[in-house]
Amino acid sequence: MNIQSFRTMGFPIWVTGHSEIARIASDMLTVGIILNRRELAEQASDKLGKVIAQVKEARKGMPVKKIYWELGYNRSFSKNNQVSSVGVGKNTLEDDLLSTAGGENILPWLDNQSPDSFPTTLEQLRKADPDLILYQNYFRSPEYVPPEEREEWQSLRAIRTSQLYVYPFDEMRYSGLPDNLMALLKAIHPEAYSRITVNN
Repeated sequence: MNIQSFRTMGFPIWVTGHSEIARIASDMLTVGIILNRRELAEQASDKLGKVIAQVKEARKGMPVKKIYWELGYNRSFSKNNQVSSVGVGKNTLEDDLLSTAGGENILPWLDNQSPDSFPTTLEQLRKADPDLILYQNYFRSPEYVPPEEREEWQSLRAIRTSQLYVYPFDEMRYSGLPDNLMALLKAIHPEAYSRITVNN
């Protein structure tokens, strides 16, 4: 069945997106009302909204840093100067989290490419030369190589300056978004993160 079928049968339809953290904070309340859990939804929405405001205020006036957020890597897929790396593209929740925390996603928006799994070439990485690289470190494949050990990446600014951050969270776990946003702020602007933790 599709949405139109449910409409025909008289079911109310509500559609939400998940690529903007501020909209998620707002939609939490709507979901709570629909599920008759308004009080809990208000608490979750208020908490996320408060953290968003704190993060934006704490990083105000600080430079925006160029970020590469890697989702996966496998050396066996590398050929023809193509880095075997997959990153987060534009118009995703992760992209909005980066922006909110003071980062700029180095990957572009392409109409014919899934933003949730963006194959990234070595040329793209070298041209963008990110200030910081976010990555996972729980791969068990023998083909996985940590960023700092990748020979072809040694010229990147983030590698030369040891600006690498292992993200310890599931980036799509909505219940943990306040903590996830704070973790990103700590990685991108640790001094801004300190302002919040000192004042709380």
